[in-house]
Amino acid sequence: MPYSPAPETAHFLETTGGASAVVVARPGARVTALSIRLSVGSFDDPEGRNGTTHLVEHLLYGPNPGSQGGSFQVVEHMGGFANARTSAEHTNFYAAVPAGLSSKLFAREADRMTDTLDWLTSASLEHEKNVVLNEIRQRRGRKELLAAQEHVMSSWYGPGAPASFLSMGTPSHLQRIEPESCVAFLEHRYRRARVAVSAVGDVEPEQMSALAESLGTRFDGSSASAAERLPINPGPRCVAAHSVDGGERAVLGVPLPAYKIHSFEHLRLATLLFAGNDRSDRLRQSIVPKCVATVRAKLLPRSRTHSIGLIELVPDSGSDARHAVASFDLALRQLADAPDLEDRIERVWPTYRTEWLQGDDDPVGLANGLSHALLTGDEAAYLEWPDTPMPGAEEIRGALQTWQRGERCEILFAP
Repeated sequence: MPYSPAPETAHFLETTGGASAVVVARPGARVTALSIRLSVGSFDDPEGRNGTTHLVEHLLYGPNPGSQGGSFQVVEHMGGFANARTSAEHTNFYAAVPAGLSSKLFAREADRMTDTLDWLTSASLEHEKNVVLNEIRQRRGRKELLAAQEHVMSSWYGPGAPASFLSMGTPSHLQRIEPESCVAFLEHRYRRARVAVSAVGDVEPEQMSALAESLGTRFDGSSASAAERLPINPGPRCVAAHSVDGGERAVLGVPLPAYKIHSFEHLRLATLLFAGNDRSDRLRQSIVPKCVATVRAKLLPRSRTHSIGLIELVPDSGSDARHAVASFDLALRQLADAPDLEDRIERVWPTYRTEWLQGDDDPVGLANGLSHALLTGDEAAYLEWPDTPMPGAEEIRGALQTWQRGERCEILFAP
């Protein structure tokens, strides 16, 4: 039976400084998960040095002399795992260890997050740069979708703006980053971030108090998020682009509501209706016959003010990208006007709920979700969402119509 956290099981801790904290107690759980999320992301990268936030994230896990081979290895030796992720507005460090080692993990993370990078040399920085460059090369495997995402962000935020780049940065910008700039960024931007810490497992709130207090003294929360002062200028655009693999496809980009639970989850449910459970199912032949072979939907949380939705359309044989877009729009209108839309929602609702509850059943997924909710002020909705009644047809019609908004950006790839 999937675990659905009731609000009373979530213990919110009062801390000093710039930290907020929550513990979801699961007595008898065999694994403890921890998430430390900071309100600093790629939007905060210095101009001309995009990728700085992501690189500093790597360095804080890196093989500095006092970490016995790096924090990844320390956690692995404890029988657990650790990872981190930098997004547009947040940096999230997360880990999971056997329950009996919770206190050791908390102490380790408190120590790691006080790192000043005073050990950093040009050689160690180059090592991490190469790791990031390899990540960028791996991401470039889906060149069309990545190019479309970059174009959408560039058109909305302006060419060259920090927000117009992916969080990993670009190879040319990475080469400009020096040890001194990493140390300065850590001290002047990281340390001014707000921080949210969440733990899930057989943990007493008192166990995490020391970690929360330590983070509260190291991160003062005095800096407003860059996203709060970030202008966005979406507008209707249609762009022709060269297809690297020689095939035709279209990518649609639309500004979505902020990543708050209700609005965003209605969009995700609507996406299941037309894109299928794994987001690559063939469109129902009854809606779009022999025109669109594949629909992939991607919802990207970007900031407190908005998110990005990407729809990739691969035309069927004998069709092209422009016809695929027209057929997709027709399919959305037909779906929104379908007299049996309520029945369709009812059929998809169990699949959606299962996905949501599976995420909460995973302690790492729940810890990550809670830390995000804490920073966005959405923790109450997050905890109550599993018990939310199935939305009605009108709510889903509104979500479906989002994909046809006038400020949509269309990128048409052709050989």
